[in-house]
Amino acid sequence: LSGLRSPSLPWKQLSDLASILSCWIQSTSAQDDPVRIVPIPPYGTVGSNVLLTILGFTEKGSTYTWYRKTSEVSNEIASYEFDTRVQTPEDSREKILPDGALLIPNLSLSDASIYILHITIYKVGVAVYEVITQLRVYEKLARPNITANSIKVRENESLVFTCSTENERANIVWFFNNQPLPLTERTDTSENNQTLTIKSVRREDAGIYQCEAWNPIDAKRSNPFSLMPDDNTKKGSSLSTGAIIGIVIGELVGIVLIGALIYFLFIRKTGR
Repeated sequence: LSGLRSPSLPWKQLSDLASILSCWIQSTSAQDDPVRIVPIPPYGTVGSNVLLTILGFTEKGSTYTWYRKTSEVSNEIASYEFDTRVQTPEDSREKILPDGALLIPNLSLSDASIYILHITIYKVGVAVYEVITQLRVYEKLARPNITANSIKVRENESLVFTCSTENERANIVWFFNNQPLPLTERTDTSENNQTLTIKSVRREDAGIYQCEAWNPIDAKRSNPFSLMPDDNTKKGSSLSTGAIIGIVIGELVGIVLIGALIYFLFIRKTGR
């Protein structure tokens, strides 16, 4: 409950009703529970319905007017007259119930916004109560996909994982061997957690990596990515230096023998 708007009455009537109206407003606003709007369910889901209910208001409103984002006339959703039970406009997608609650069907992400309710009461004067709430709308998530900048990585090299998701508003967390990944001096994530960098990969980094996309209504985890760093000691040839020299000498001897054989056959054929 944020305030009371100035009465729109002629100045002559205002002077006569000032004290009475002041007392009536104080007794109405000094309730045990503050007037508030509660979404049911607490979070909206794309494709479902949500009801913005009014709690803590003991009076009967004469007119309920709902707005989105701001209380400017251009942002008015609809208005409901309690006496006539008529909503204006009648063909609005959103429906105002007799108790002033707002029903929003078939939610989309664009319905996530600030909602403002003006409750107008006509008694000895005109009082307008303003109540504000925020509605959050989320969507069911698709399974994210995890990729790496290298299929094979050796110890002491860097590796970058990327988590791709179809849902732009989803939060991302990383898992290692089915447990939340603790960040160390060798691991780092981007601002939106979409990438995970492992600096100077070690043997203890071997295991299963996954990323998870989540929001307050859903969570999906990627398929596992298995990391098995190659040992640097296996880099290049596994033969010893002596063995390599022996192979080279053997190849040279073979070339010489083949050359000598060809020369002998040539001499024999020509008879020289």
